[in-house]
Amino acid sequence: MTNILMSLFSKKEEWSQGLETYLAGKKVFILAFSFAAEYIHSSEEWDRAYSRPDGYYYAGMMEALTSYGVAEKDISWGNYFEDTSRQLQGKIHEADVLFLPGGAPDEFFNRLKEKKLITTIQQFTGTIIGFSAGAMVQIQEFHITEDEHYKVYSYHDGLDLITEFDVEVHFETEDTIMQESIQRCLEEKKNVVYAIGNDGAVIVEGKSIVTLGNVKKYKRQYH
Repeated sequence: MTNILMSLFSKKEEWSQGLETYLAGKKVFILAFSFAAEYIHSSEEWDRAYSRPDGYYYAGMMEALTSYGVAEKDISWGNYFEDTSRQLQGKIHEADVLFLPGGAPDEFFNRLKEKKLITTIQQFTGTIIGFSAGAMVQIQEFHITEDEHYKVYSYHDGLDLITEFDVEVHFETEDTIMQESIQRCLEEKKNVVYAIGNDGAVIVEGKSIVTLGNVKKYKRQYH
């Protein structure tokens, strides 16, 4: 399994062209379960967000994936409201790349658990790409930094695919709340936190960890 963690996923740029290796010519399955429940309550609302041709997220995702050499016919979407656990498990097995979008990471993980997909994802042998919430849920136990949506710093169970580090997504060096969150995570949970900017990525293949673009590595300080 290869794990790719990002903050945003957009059209190929110079810094991100290395991702083409993992995407070109591949079958991509998007698990579109990461929405916050306050915004999407039904299959109809899910369609308005994710379905072709004018779903709010659809065009941007297609534009980004095809820029890396993925054929539109090879991109499929998992519908939380319509697809059964068995259907979703089958689609994961058929895919080369499992794509985990952004949104609400704690709700995302809970829906994956509800649909009985945790073991299937853990046994997946292809590439898993996630941005924002989709990066966070790949961590064994991830932290959520306080923001407009989440009012307190907290820890949550993740997919247990990444145990060596945690991530701070949408990172901005001047953001003091993010800096405090990183330090707290280092003190309480992890030896390493990768702070990923909106134009950055962390790629994990076995023991190898490679960063692209705007990524800063923070390590626990021993006193």
